[in-house]
Amino acid sequence: MGFTIIELMVVVVIISILAAVSAPVFTRDREEDRARGFANALAMDFQRTKFQVASTRLPIHVYLYSDRVEFRETVGLDGGAAPAPPTVATPPQRVLRAEGGVSIRFVTGTRTPIPTSGGPTTATFVEMQVDGLGRSRRINAGVPIEEMSYIWIETNRLGANHPSRQFRLDVSPLTGIVQLKTRWDSK
Repeated sequence: MGFTIIELMVVVVIISILAAVSAPVFTRDREEDRARGFANALAMDFQRTKFQVASTRLPIHVYLYSDRVEFRETVGLDGGAAPAPPTVATPPQRVLRAEGGVSIRFVTGTRTPIPTSGGPTTATFVEMQVDGLGRSRRINAGVPIEEMSYIWIETNRLGANHPSRQFRLDVSPLTGIVQLKTRWDSK
């Protein structure tokens, strides 16, 4: 009992057709996972930073670029010097990089209307601070802003109407609680 060459060719053709049909599904799932993974990792890093700050009572500054997020500790504690906010030249404690196609599009103080321009780039950033009380606030010209912060994340590798194209992190200034929203227009 054996297989003829024709039967084997039919099986190979069927497997090839199934692979061709399923490949776009696997690619789309991978793109969804990249955007969702970055948004989740950023939310977890904010919570991690909040706990770290609670134990040391020293603020950590968060620099949000379009392609990465850098966490920098307060500096100047050597030799009894007064703590000072970090600068861009201060080496980051950790860096969270966005994978290809995923970016932070905007960091705003309002949820509506949905922003259409501005936002961080690979060279310019929006600064936030997690202070010793666990508050998470945007910094504007060295002054903390006491309002909600919204971090708008998007992947350009999915269709415009795809449900996993956009994510938004809502960061409370008073408690530092971070909520992940699966769409920009979600409440």
